[in-house]
Amino acid sequence: MSMAPYENGIKSLQDTPFGYTLSMLGGKWRLVILYWLVEYDCIRFNELHRKIGTITFKTLSTQLKEMERDGLIIRREYPQIPPKVEYRLSEKGRSLLPIMEAMCEWGMMYKVNSETLQAMDDAVEGRNLTGSFNSAKEALKYLDD
Repeated sequence: MSMAPYENGIKSLQDTPFGYTLSMLGGKWRLVILYWLVEYDCIRFNELHRKIGTITFKTLSTQLKEMERDGLIIRREYPQIPPKVEYRLSEKGRSLLPIMEAMCEWGMMYKVNSETLQAMDDAVEGRNLTGSFNSAKEALKYLDD
């Protein structure tokens, strides 16, 4: 991840490839929407709304319009009554999959470790071993030494 070509020329983060990537993924809902589009390939508006659950109709609509404008998703409208609209990832949107997969791998690695440490902390407290170690981290450090 070299920023050498941008040295002394960066006025803002947006001037860098990293900043551009952040603008495509940033915000509260973009990654959530992308996640569900990866899971379901093609999804209708109401189904996407149900999957996300806590997003308002207006916010979802705005996010989808912005993502379509940015070229991340494709909106297909069918001329029928009632109206039917489906969303799917574009090639540009699919190109973000490696980033999302890396995020999942990171989450698996650190979420498991956090849960393991919490379980060990609970076990230390449950066995009244607090006199020996104050936390699972201390116990692990002791074991590593």
